[in-house]
Amino acid sequence: MSAEELRNQAEQLAGATSRIEEIVAAWSTRTFTGSADSGGVVATVDAAGGLLSVDISVVSKRRHDGVTLSDAIVAAVRAAENAAAESQDAMTRELNTATGERLGALVDDARRAFHDRAGPRPPA
Repeated sequence: MSAEELRNQAEQLAGATSRIEEIVAAWSTRTFTGSADSGGVVATVDAAGGLLSVDISVVSKRRHDGVTLSDAIVAAVRAAENAAAESQDAMTRELNTATGERLGALVDDARRAFHDRAGPRPPA
């Protein structure tokens, strides 16, 4: 790779940095919800899929035994985690668009490294 090509890539990276920061900042403050038991159980996670809260309606508490209610909680949490994961995929596509093909490959590498550290996605 020539010095000119390297200089061009550095300029592209500098230009894309601001846009990348905007995209990531907007995404990282989002929360995602998932529900089960006809909305009687609602889980909320942060952008990375970390559990923030689980809200259980009085009706769901009274209607179900512990096992059934725990199944609904797990289903709501998984739905919220999946919503966060789908959003992360959309954000990654947006980053690839903002950074161009070569820089997009770097973003994909960073995403894979994040997933390796974070562990596998929950089953759908």
